[in-house]
Amino acid sequence: MDPLQDYVGQDLMWTPRNVSGREHELRAGETVLARLVRPSLWRERRIGTAANGSWAFARAGFWCTRVVVTDEQSGAEVASLARSGWSGKGTLTLPDGREYRWRNGSVWGSKWTWLDAGDQPLMRFKQTGAFKVRCTVVIEPAAAGDPHLTLLAMLGWYLMVLARADAAAASSAVVASGA
Repeated sequence: MDPLQDYVGQDLMWTPRNVSGREHELRAGETVLARLVRPSLWRERRIGTAANGSWAFARAGFWCTRVVVTDEQSGAEVASLARSGWSGKGTLTLPDGREYRWRNGSVWGSKWTWLDAGDQPLMRFKQTGAFKVRCTVVIEPAAAGDPHLTLLAMLGWYLMVLARADAAAASSAVVASGA
């Protein structure tokens, strides 16, 4: 797999790898840059792999308001994203002191952006499709030297997948209660 820094400014695409939707690949054309896999149907935990690392992503806390990122090999926590309320937005904090903000860019929740501490856009996500969900990712030139690009790309897609699953569960609960 190639490093994401080689694809700044290009349209990348998260696409399902199979019909089950448990595996997704981040691609630049036919080149696979990263994978995000849900190993178990019973847990929301995902494993992300790329050229420069492998991480696990999982919700934590009583109300699942925090997402924890661990190094897949050692199990050590490498980042934590505190989410705020129903908006889904949050702040990612890394051990090196860097912070990134996850912000919604549309009413429908189909567009999201990673911002740096100075609110400079680093990476944009735009989800498309109703049944076969895909997501275009664009790395902004301001992010070219950022060492956490791959982690941001995987975590961003993980958060969008979670939001979609939460919305589906909520609508199922509404339908079931109205029956």
